Amino acid sequence: MKYLFTILTLLLLIESINSQTVGLVLSGGGAKGLAHIGVIKALEENEIPIDYIAGTSMGAIVSGLYAIGYSPEEMITLFKSKDFYYWSTGQLNEANKYFFNEPKDDASLLDFEVNVDSSFLKPVLPSNIIPTYQMDLAFVKIFAAANALCKSNFDSLFIPFRCVASDIQNKKQVVFKNGDLGEAIRSSMTIPIYFKPLVINGTLLFDGGIYNNFPWKELNKDFKPNFIIGSKVANNTKPPEEDDILLQLENMIVGQTDYSIPDSLGVLIETNLKDIGILDFDKIDYIVNIGYQETVKNIEKIKKRVSRRKTLEDLSRKRIQFKNQIPEVIFKKLYINGLNDKQKQYILKSFKRKSEIFTVPQAEKIYYKLVSEDFIKRIYPTTKFNYSSNSFDLFLNTSIKKNLNISLGGNLSSSSINQGFVSTSYSYFGKTTNQFYANIYFGRLYSSIDLSYKKKIPFKLPLSITSSIILNRTDYYRSSNDLFFEDIKPSYLIKNEGFGNIEFCVPISISTLIKNSYSFGGLDDQYYQNSNFLHTDTPDKTRFNFFNGEFSIVKRTLNKKQYAYKGRNQFIKVNYISGSEEHIPGSTSSDSIITKYNHTWYNIKLFSESYHKIFSDYIWVGLLAELNYSNKPFFSNYTSTILTTPGFSPSPHSRTLFINNLHSEKYIALGIIPNIKLYKEIFIRAEGYWYKPIYEIEHDLNNKAIYDKKFQFNKLFGSISLVVHTPIGPLSLSVNYYPKEVKEYYVIFNYGLILFNKKALE
Repeated sequence: MKYLFTILTLLLLIESINSQTVGLVLSGGGAKGLAHIGVIKALEENEIPIDYIAGTSMGAIVSGLYAIGYSPEEMITLFKSKDFYYWSTGQLNEANKYFFNEPKDDASLLDFEVNVDSSFLKPVLPSNIIPTYQMDLAFVKIFAAANALCKSNFDSLFIPFRCVASDIQNKKQVVFKNGDLGEAIRSSMTIPIYFKPLVINGTLLFDGGIYNNFPWKELNKDFKPNFIIGSKVANNTKPPEEDDILLQLENMIVGQTDYSIPDSLGVLIETNLKDIGILDFDKIDYIVNIGYQETVKNIEKIKKRVSRRKTLEDLSRKRIQFKNQIPEVIFKKLYINGLNDKQKQYILKSFKRKSEIFTVPQAEKIYYKLVSEDFIKRIYPTTKFNYSSNSFDLFLNTSIKKNLNISLGGNLSSSSINQGFVSTSYSYFGKTTNQFYANIYFGRLYSSIDLSYKKKIPFKLPLSITSSIILNRTDYYRSSNDLFFEDIKPSYLIKNEGFGNIEFCVPISISTLIKNSYSFGGLDDQYYQNSNFLHTDTPDKTRFNFFNGEFSIVKRTLNKKQYAYKGRNQFIKVNYISGSEEHIPGSTSSDSIITKYNHTWYNIKLFSESYHKIFSDYIWVGLLAELNYSNKPFFSNYTSTILTTPGFSPSPHSRTLFINNLHSEKYIALGIIPNIKLYKEIFIRAEGYWYKPIYEIEHDLNNKAIYDKKFQFNKLFGSISLVVHTPIGPLSLSVNYYPKEVKEYYVIFNYGLILFNKKALE
C-alpha cells in the first residue's frame, strides 16, 4: 500500500510537470520591440516552452508572427527585408509605381482635401504621416492563410494568441480573440498620427498602447498559464514639458500601464533601449542581441520555476506540421466596396483578368495600380476563405477622395529665386476619370498659370487625354540677387510664353509611357543685345508663333521629385516645330527694320538619369547622359537664337539661370551624381557635369549668330549640397560652381521644390 501511494504521487507529479504551461507577453515600443525576437530566441534555445502569447503594438506583430509559426530567424529575415522597409516607411517600391497614374509633376508640398458644404468649404487635414497602403496589403499577405486555417479563432493558431487595440471614443481597450488576424494586429500597432487607423465592427481603433501596453492580465485571464514571462521594452510616458509638444501629445494619448507581474505568477524581463527611436528598425541586429542577452541573464531564474522542456527539434517538427496545413493563397472572387456601379465598371475594366483565379502577385498588381489612381483616397484589402472552393475572396474596401483638392508649395530661398505655388483640382469619377486642374506659380524669377483638363479612359490599353492652356513668364533680369549699377548689369532677358497643348498618353509597362502631344501658341521674348543699356532704352522684341508636335517614350521611377537618389528617368523625344518669327528692334539694336522669317526644324533628344547602389543603402551614384540633335536655323540675332535654342540645365539651381554657352542645337552632356547617406533622409549630394556642343554658337560684330568652333569647347560645372528630405519637401544648402561665368559661385539655402510648368518649345 505504501509503495502504491508513492507510485501514484510520482505519477501525479510527472503529470503536473508535463501539464505546466507558459505564457509570454510582449510590450509595445516601436523598433525597440524587435528585442522580443531575441527574448524568444533565448527561450527556445534553452528549451523553455511557449504555450500562449500576447502583445501590444510591436509586441502584437512579433507575437502574431510567432503565433502563425514564424521562427526567430524567419522574423529577423522579414524585418530586414526590403518589403518591410517599404511598408514601415511608406516609401513605394519602384516596381509598384504606375507612372501612368502619377499626378502632375508640380511644386506642391502640402495637399488638402476640401469638403464642399452648402454654406462653406472645410479643409480635411491629413490623418497620417506615413502612407499605409503597402502595410495594409502586407498584413493580408502574411496573416490571411493562417487565419483561414484557424477559422478566425486565435486559440487554434500554432500558438494561441491575444492582442489589444484602443477604442478612443469609449476610452477603453479592445481585446482580440478571434476575427481577422491581420486586422487585429494592424489595429494594435496603429500609432496615432504616424499610421492611418482602422474601423472594425463600426469602431475606430488605434494602437493598443494607448490604454494597455502590456496585456499580461488579459493573457492570464483567458489562458490561465502556470507561469508568465513578460518582455518589456517600453516605459510609461515622461511628465509633459512646457516646450515639448510631442511629449505633451504623448501624455494626452498614451495611458499609464501596469508592467509589474507578481512574483507568484511569473518573471519580467526588462530590456533597456534608451538609445533606440520608435522607427530605428535598421538597428535590428543590435536590438535583437540586447533582448537575447537580457533573457540569458534571467534564464536560470526561469528554469528553476519552469521544469517542463520543449526541444528545438520537437518545436521545429510541430511548426512544420502547422505550416504544411496552411492553404495556398489563391483568389477566385473580387469584391469592390465603397464605389457606385459606374466606378466599379472603371475598376473592373482595368484588371485584364485572363483566368478565373488570380495569385497574390497578380492581386498585388491590381492593388498597386488602383492605389496609384489620383481619385483613390484609400483601399483597405481584406480576405475571406471559401472552404467549398478552397480559395480566397478578395475585398477591396475603397474610399474616394473629396472632389476638391488644394495644394500649396513652392520654394523658400536665401537668394531671389523664392517662389510660391498654389493649385486646385476638381475630380469626377465615373466610367472614366475626369479632372479639372489649375495652378499658379508666382515669384521674381518665374510666374505661370496652367489650366488643364484630363480624362482617363480604361481601354484595353488605357488612354489619357490632357488639354492645357499655359502662360509662362521668366524674368532672368529681375531675379538677379546681386547688387548692380548702371555700368554693371545682368543680361536683360524676359521670356513670355502662351500656348495651348493637347497630350495623348498610353502606358506600355508599369513605368513606361508613350506620349504624343501638340502645342499651338506664341513666344514674346524681350531683351537688350548688350548689358550697357540705360533706363530710357527700349528692348528688342522677338515674337514667334509656333506649332510644336512631339512624340516621346518615357520611363520614370525616381523616388523623389527633386534630389532623387534611387530609380531612373529616361526618355527619347522627337519634336517637329514650325512657326513665324517677327523681330522688332529696340534702341540698342544694330538693326532698325522689323523683320519676319518662317522657320521649320526638328529636334531629337535622348536623356538618361539613373541611380545605382554602390554600398548598402548608404552610397548611391547617379549617372546622367543627354544628347541633343537639331537642325534649328538661326533667328534674327544672336540673343533671339540662344533664347529659342535647346539648353542643358540638369540641376535645380541651373534651371534658374540662363547661361548662354549651355545652349546649342547639337550637344552631348554627361554627369555623375554621388549621394552619400549620413543619417536616414540626410544626404551629401555632389553633382558634376561636362557639356560639349558640336558647334559653339557665338555672335559677330552685328550681334548675328554664327558658328565658332567645332568640338573645341568644353564646359564643366557642378555643385555640392547637404540635402534633408523632410516629410513636406527637401531642405538643402548648396554651393554651385559655374567656371568662367560673370559670377562663378552661388551659396544658396533652399526649402521646397524648384519645378516649373511645361515650356513651349520643350
